[in-house]
Amino acid sequence: MRNIIKYLFILIFSVFIFVSCSNGGGFESDEVFITLNIYNNIDDHIDQITYTKKSGGSEYDGNNLERFGYDVNKEGYIFFGGFSKPNGEGKQYLGVNNVLKVDINNYSQYWNYDIYLHYEKEDTDNIIEVSYVLPEGCYIDGELPTTLVRGKYYAFPNLYLDEHYFSSWRFKAVYDDFTSKDFGFYTSSENKIMCYNSYPKIEIFPSLSSYKNRFYIDSPQDLLNIKNHPSGEIIFVNDIDMSGVNYTPFEFSGSIDGNGHTISNLSITTTNTNAGLFTVNKGKIQDLKIKDITINSLNEKTSYIGALAGTSSGSIIDVAVGGTINSEMGVVGGIVGKMTGKDFAGCSSDLIINSGNDGASYVGGLVGRMENCNISFCINSSTINAPSTTVGGVVGSISNSNMEYCYNYGSVTATGSEVGGLIGKADGVKMLRCQNEGVVTGCNSVGGLVGVLDNSNVEILTNLGEVNGYDNVGGIIGKTLSSTYAQRQMKEVVNEGKVISVGSNVGGIIGYLDYDGSTFVLDNLTNKVSVEASGNNVGGIIGRVKGFIGFNDEDVRVNKITNCTNEGSILGSSNVGGFIGDINLNASNPYGRHPGIKIEMDTINNIGDISGENNVGGLIGNGTSQEGKGSFIKNSTSSSKVEAKHTIGGIGGYLNYISVDTCSNADSIIKATSSLVNENGSYARVGGYCGVGYEIKNCTNELDISYLGNGSYVGGIVGECTGNLSSCINKGDVNASEASLVGGVAGFINVSKEYHASSLTNEGTIKGNESVGGLVGNFVQQMTGIKDNEVHVSSFDNLINYGDVYVSKMFAGVIASVYGDAANEYLRYPTVKVTITNIENYGDIYVSNEEEMASIGGLVGYIKTDSEDSYIKYYKVSTKINGVLVNETNTIGNNVNASFIEGEYIPK
Repeated sequence: MRNIIKYLFILIFSVFIFVSCSNGGGFESDEVFITLNIYNNIDDHIDQITYTKKSGGSEYDGNNLERFGYDVNKEGYIFFGGFSKPNGEGKQYLGVNNVLKVDINNYSQYWNYDIYLHYEKEDTDNIIEVSYVLPEGCYIDGELPTTLVRGKYYAFPNLYLDEHYFSSWRFKAVYDDFTSKDFGFYTSSENKIMCYNSYPKIEIFPSLSSYKNRFYIDSPQDLLNIKNHPSGEIIFVNDIDMSGVNYTPFEFSGSIDGNGHTISNLSITTTNTNAGLFTVNKGKIQDLKIKDITINSLNEKTSYIGALAGTSSGSIIDVAVGGTINSEMGVVGGIVGKMTGKDFAGCSSDLIINSGNDGASYVGGLVGRMENCNISFCINSSTINAPSTTVGGVVGSISNSNMEYCYNYGSVTATGSEVGGLIGKADGVKMLRCQNEGVVTGCNSVGGLVGVLDNSNVEILTNLGEVNGYDNVGGIIGKTLSSTYAQRQMKEVVNEGKVISVGSNVGGIIGYLDYDGSTFVLDNLTNKVSVEASGNNVGGIIGRVKGFIGFNDEDVRVNKITNCTNEGSILGSSNVGGFIGDINLNASNPYGRHPGIKIEMDTINNIGDISGENNVGGLIGNGTSQEGKGSFIKNSTSSSKVEAKHTIGGIGGYLNYISVDTCSNADSIIKATSSLVNENGSYARVGGYCGVGYEIKNCTNELDISYLGNGSYVGGIVGECTGNLSSCINKGDVNASEASLVGGVAGFINVSKEYHASSLTNEGTIKGNESVGGLVGNFVQQMTGIKDNEVHVSSFDNLINYGDVYVSKMFAGVIASVYGDAANEYLRYPTVKVTITNIENYGDIYVSNEEEMASIGGLVGYIKTDSEDSYIKYYKVSTKINGVLVNETNTIGNNVNASFIEGEYIPK
């Protein structure tokens, strides 16, 4: 041997360190100095080594660990080193960057350990000739070097051989007359070799072990041969071009590792029930690409089509497909037609999918139909054209599954129903962190992410794509429903895609929310773009909310919506709102019980302009809930322009049994252009907060309300009111000079039960034609069908008017007219009693047509009840009527007994 070998042995026994050196034959070498350190801190150039020290044959516990390492440097020399047992076996060599990594635990049965160093001069002839012994039929994924230079690292390729497992490369020394024994493993786990042996020639060969069911794919023929090994372990070692190759799909149940390789130009024309690379997959397929595939399914009986498999009950991970799928019928998916029971993750599709028959159903960019699966981190870029139902950019139909981190960038176009940017229909699904950017077009139940969402919960969803449809169209969900008694949740959802519909039930987030038999919690929903529809029930967040309870219990089912914002303009016909277009909650009692349903809406905001024909509100267009169950909207704001023909309000257009509490219409503009005309009259129903409202409290109107039509019911707070009013202030002028029943707070209060109003104030000028009040135009309590002899009391307390009143006909006052009547249909004699306390008026009354005036009062223009005990107490009045100061006889316009009132006359 021409090399000089020097070893440094370290014998560690207790704390004794023995160092020895030996020199091999060949040529002389300069003296080499090596520094050995024993320390507790890890050297910058070498990995930590931990070992268990032996003493007297007994092993220390894990707390007695020491670390040692070494750093060797000498200019002009190349160093190698290793670790071995005392018998020389089990050598471990320095790896890349001269780092020695040793697992001392493997050698804990010995008392001493050898660390040796081997060096050579860099100017030595270090070329080693290499030959290879390779098995027949193997595939190597790179170049094999024919010469090696000692002291340098080489990355060797991998070797693949069917039914074998390759672990590493090994070598033998070659002499003129013989070949040495096998010198053991030679490469690292990364297949990197550091060549340091002293032999001029070596023979390298693979270390292989038998692996009977493993097969490597290197050619089109190998791919065809998978059919002969349908349960095998398949490993791709090369890209496969299937141009011109006749391929017939088959069932597969083994495992495939594509290693990132691509199958390209595969063409399949079939009439089979299942169509794809495989008809059925029951195994695991991962890290595989399919490019430029063409599938033509011509038979109308074809059931399941996908680029990878028609159906799959095995897992599919990191699979990408591209090409074209044409299908007349069946369940079509970009990757799998039908997927059941396993994981589907990291997959992507960039296809053109054409479903040419309207009889097809369940079409998805990745999966047509999915059941009992987990799908995550998937992307669809496919273009989908389908005259089908249940079509989604990622999945057509999904049930009892989880979906997270999925995205759609492709356009989805269908002429059927249940169409979504990600999912056509979802049932029993948990959906998290998904996004759509593609244009979505369908007929009914069309959503930016989901067409129909049933019995499911969703969170953190975003839509950026335009959504087009007919009925039940939403920026996120077209229609969502739940038929089971469970609470459903939707949280942190944003729509930034324009929503366009030629039908009804259209919303920036949800088109139609139908929750029969269950409850929902919606939180932090935001719509940032316009919603346009030619039909009814159009909302910035939800088009329509419907709930029905018919269970055999006494429960009140509570539905909650909080922290929602609309920023887009909203256009529709009837029932149009910046938040919700229409609410319809009801309950039936088939078993003699009294179930209930309510909706609680808190912290809702709208800044988008709203336009419609009737029942138009800054937040809610039309809303009806169950009486007495406490539905409300509170702490909410609308700051927008609201336009309608009639029944219009800054918060609600028409609200029935839904109270308004602590809301604001600041900076809004209310514009009504005509009225509702029927056999009973002409109705404008215009209010700063509600056109028609129920209970309203803690609200202040600062808007000027202008209505130029001749309809009735115009108020600074509410046009027509059917519930109690409290703590409401009007600061804006109300200009409705052609209208009837006009009031600073309420134009018309119409109730059929006991009523209570308190703490009402008007500071604006109020102008109307007929029956105009500083606070209320007309109050009517008309009760029918009462089965008792009781007195039913309605009350007004703490009423203040500072504004002037302008009127042409009938009645005028703080309250223009009061009417209370109880009809008796059961031979009883109930009565209605009205009490008015703490009423003040500091505004003047101006009459333009005295001949048509019935009565004018400084407090009440006209009052009539069927109880002699009705009264006004504790009043203050400082008012002029047409320039004439009000006195004690004209505080009430009609002729009543003076004992009816008690108060204070304050001259101006």
